[in-house]
Amino acid sequence: LETVLKHPGPYGFWNEWVGYSEGRTDFGDMTSSGFIGFTPTTWLQYAESHVLRYLYLKPPPKRRIVLGLDKLPSYIAEYDKAQRIYHKIEPFDDPSELQTILRSYEITHFNKVPEYIGFQLDYNQAIILGQLVEEGESGTEKAIKKLIATGILTTKPSPEVRAHIHSRLNLARNWIKDCAPPHLQINIPNEIPQEIVKTIDPETRKIVLALAKTLKTTSWTQEEIKKCMIELKTKFNLSRKQMATFFGILYQ
Repeated sequence: LETVLKHPGPYGFWNEWVGYSEGRTDFGDMTSSGFIGFTPTTWLQYAESHVLRYLYLKPPPKRRIVLGLDKLPSYIAEYDKAQRIYHKIEPFDDPSELQTILRSYEITHFNKVPEYIGFQLDYNQAIILGQLVEEGESGTEKAIKKLIATGILTTKPSPEVRAHIHSRLNLARNWIKDCAPPHLQINIPNEIPQEIVKTIDPETRKIVLALAKTLKTTSWTQEEIKKCMIELKTKFNLSRKQMATFFGILYQ
């Protein structure tokens, strides 16, 4: 190309291709020939554009990166962390990595970094809330009430925060519908299925009932629920294996 144009290239290094994966399978580099990958339009159904830009910009240009839509919550968590670090909300101790994060975040926003709006709705929380409330403004209002009730959101949201919550709920709903694994899809039955009831031994049933009784009089914040769990572990002297069984039942 330099020979044809009779002009040196702008950079003395190459940019590596972006690969595409599903689960643990790497399908090779994204290409339009036979089409492997996803389009920017597809990405925008599930996440903000600046998240994808950050993923492209943060790794060294010569390093191949592999992206898959099934891993999207972790990508958004990485971007959200960079945002918190940039705005000095979250500390970061590695000075060399810190410079990479800060500069990548700035370039992601074309060196015009917007002010921090004061709140991030975690994408995993949006995945859950998006399945518990209906779509539209009424659903967003219910989600905000749940966020306030659980202590995740501490004040009435500003218009900017409300727009952020509304957008993330819609993106998460799309991702759940098209990309999410079955274990993230919430289905609340009217009664506990008998096949689950049969797997609960008497000792574990006693612990589950004790938790239900405690939660009736507990504030449903993350810290309070975590405190209840710790108290149960101590009260019943639960081993790691018993705790794993207990949590497995709760998530069923």
